[in-house]
Amino acid sequence: MLPMRYDPTRHCVTALGIEDPRREEGELLFPARFPASVVDRDERAMGPYASAGQFQQQPTPRGGGVIKADWWQPWGEGSYPPMDLVVASLDTAYTTKQENDYSALTVWGVFTTDRSVAQPTNVARRDGEGFVANERVYVEGAPRVMLMGAWQERLELPDLVRKVAESCRKMGVDRLLIESKASGISVSQELRRLYSHEDWAVQLINPGAIDKLARLYSVQHLFSEGMVYAPDRRWSDLVIRQCEVFPKGKHDDLVDTVSQALRHLRELGVLTRSAERMADIDEQLRHRGAPSEPLYPS
Repeated sequence: MLPMRYDPTRHCVTALGIEDPRREEGELLFPARFPASVVDRDERAMGPYASAGQFQQQPTPRGGGVIKADWWQPWGEGSYPPMDLVVASLDTAYTTKQENDYSALTVWGVFTTDRSVAQPTNVARRDGEGFVANERVYVEGAPRVMLMGAWQERLELPDLVRKVAESCRKMGVDRLLIESKASGISVSQELRRLYSHEDWAVQLINPGAIDKLARLYSVQHLFSEGMVYAPDRRWSDLVIRQCEVFPKGKHDDLVDTVSQALRHLRELGVLTRSAERMADIDEQLRHRGAPSEPLYPS
C-alpha cells in the first residue's frame, strides 16, 4: 500500500519486512516523476473520490465524504445524560444469505439543557438614579443527539423481530422507526402483533422519491455543527466508519438508519439548531401591541 501522499495512519509493513520509507505526512511517493504541481493538477481534474481511490488507495477522501469522521462529537462520560426522547431506527433485510444486506438498528437519544437568562433586562444604577437598560441575553442549549446503540446482523424474520424488541426494551425506546418497504411492512406487522403491550410504538417511514445520498445530505449540517455525539465503543465506530465511506462503501444499512432517525427528529421539531431556537424565542417575545379596535363594535 503506497499512497501518493503519505498517510502515517495507514503506514504498511509487508510480511517480508518491506515498508514505505516516508515519514512526513503528505510527502509525495515519486516527486521526480509526479511533482506536486502534477499531483495537484490531477487531483483537481479527478475530484476527491477518484483521487482517493487512484492516488490514496482508499474508497473515500480522508476524513470522510458526506459525513466526516471528526464531525462526530466524542462522549467520554460513563453514562448517558437524561434523554428527552429515544428513537430506534431499523433497516430490514430478513434473510441469512451471505450475499444479501444486513438488517441494521441504531438507537438515538435527544438531550437538551435548560434555557436561562444570563443578564437581567434592567439593572439599578449605583447612584440610585433610576435603572440602566440592558439587552436581555439568553443562554440556550440547543438539543443534541446521542448514538446510544447499534448493531447489524443477517437474521431471519422471527429472530429479527425478537432482537429488535429486546433492543427497544433494553434502551427504553419511545418510538421505533421502520422504512415502509416490503420487508419493513412485514416486520412492523409482526412487531405490533407480538409486542403491542410494550411502551414503545412502531411507526412506518416513507422516504418518498428521495434517494439515499440526498437523505444523508439533508442531515449533514447536524454533524458539521457538532450536534451529533457518540461514545467510544466498537459498535459506534462501526456506524461512524460506514457513514465515512458512504456512498462508496460495500454496505450502507447503518447509514440508512442514521439518516432515517435524524430526518424524523428534525421533522418532529425536537432536533432544532441553536439559531432556529433563538429565532423562535425572539419571535415569541416580540411585542405585538394592543389589539386593533373592532370595525363594528357591539
